[in-house]
Amino acid sequence: MDIQDNLDFLHIDNLYIFNNIIYCNKLFNMKFNDTEPFSNYYKYYKSHYVDILSEDDLPVNKMIKNSFSNIFISRPLHPCYCHTIIDYLFINFCIILDIKKNFNININKIYVTNSRRYYNKNNFYNLHKLLGLDLLNLDKNICYKLDNVFFPLLGLYPSIEWSYRSPFNGFYENRKLLYPIIDDITMTDNLLKYKHQILKHYNLENKEINNNIILINRNPYKYGTYGRYFSKDDISFIRSIIDNKYTLEVIVLEDLEHKNQIKLFSENTKFICYHGSAVANLIVANNNYKTSIIEIKWKNRNTMNHCHERLCSLLNINYYKLNSINEVNNIIHKFI
Repeated sequence: MDIQDNLDFLHIDNLYIFNNIIYCNKLFNMKFNDTEPFSNYYKYYKSHYVDILSEDDLPVNKMIKNSFSNIFISRPLHPCYCHTIIDYLFINFCIILDIKKNFNININKIYVTNSRRYYNKNNFYNLHKLLGLDLLNLDKNICYKLDNVFFPLLGLYPSIEWSYRSPFNGFYENRKLLYPIIDDITMTDNLLKYKHQILKHYNLENKEINNNIILINRNPYKYGTYGRYFSKDDISFIRSIIDNKYTLEVIVLEDLEHKNQIKLFSENTKFICYHGSAVANLIVANNNYKTSIIEIKWKNRNTMNHCHERLCSLLNINYYKLNSINEVNNIIHKFI
């Protein structure tokens, strides 16, 4: 088992998995000091991955029928789409790049654990494939041996797990700054590599740019009561103040397959939305054209965090943060 300085992932020579339980003496017996990100290590894996037992506890009547090597073990993706795209998949993407750099190993497959916390709470499971790797699906009735296994190491926080690799590090309210700090040039470079991987996955790298203004709306039966839905009057108001040379196209993202969501954000340059996860899709904005977005605070919320503003700054996207839809008229000339 190798833990190198400044690495936030763990390399284990081999382990066994049976019935969604990890059997590994080295992992089971690990003792860490109280330094982040190694504190609460066993508690973290117990709550976010699966149960971890000693190899001595492996049922003796279970023969190893299959083995796989060069495996990345990931927790299930977060129920929030923004955290899934940025704080989970992007972090995994960066760690996998570092595995190649530090170990000269190409990860073959991703194994997603059956966490009690997030399992089956969303339909994001297949988004792991955005990283260009196949998912390792294991039969819980078969014992498997995995060689050259890598885990991400993350700190344990009250509501979500954080990493210093996230572009949101230090920009989320009530979250402390994690170290080491990644400089903006490196962060932007990693985000652009991640963007090209997503576009490559969906075969969307050759794209044309549309000249419409995209208004991202939500299903009113799900979100209308939370102040995150543009009413007919809201849409009419925005149409009345935009230049006639632009068409306002109203899109409900949850009605689109993920590939078409990515296509939408890679082929358009002007967006209006209420604060929400949709802004994370700007990760695939076209760098050859100047992209702009207006993000409006929820109607029943007092504040709005700075994470999306940070993402847009790194990607050179014009970002306008407004307190209400009535303020759109004040900046529309800059926006278009």
